[in-house]
Amino acid sequence: FTSKISFNPGRRFYKCPKSEADSCGYWEWHDEVFPDRALVVISNLKAQLDATTVKINTLSTTLDVVKIERDKLKKKMKTMETINNSRVNKARELEEKFMKLKMFIMIF
Repeated sequence: FTSKISFNPGRRFYKCPKSEADSCGYWEWHDEVFPDRALVVISNLKAQLDATTVKINTLSTTLDVVKIERDKLKKKMKTMETINNSRVNKARELEEKFMKLKMFIMIF
C-alpha cells in the first residue's frame, strides 16, 4: 500500500489485507522515513498536480461546451447556406425572366 496522508506522502507500507473489523492488526512501514525536505517537495508537487488536475478538468468542461456551441453554429450555418443558395437560384431565375422581357420589349 502507499500512504496518501501529508505526514508520509508516497511512503509504502504493509498491512493486513482484511477489513478493519477482521484485521489481524499487522502493519509495517516498507520504506525508510523521508527527510523533511523530501516531504516538503512531495507535498508541493502533489499540490501542483492537484491544481493542474483541476485546471485540466475545467478546460475539458469548457472544451465540451465550445464543441456543443460549434456544432450548433455549424447547423445554423448550413441552414443559412441552404437559404442563401435558394435565394441565389431565385435571383438567377428572375434575372433570366428580366432578360427575356427586355429582349421581348426591344423586338417590339
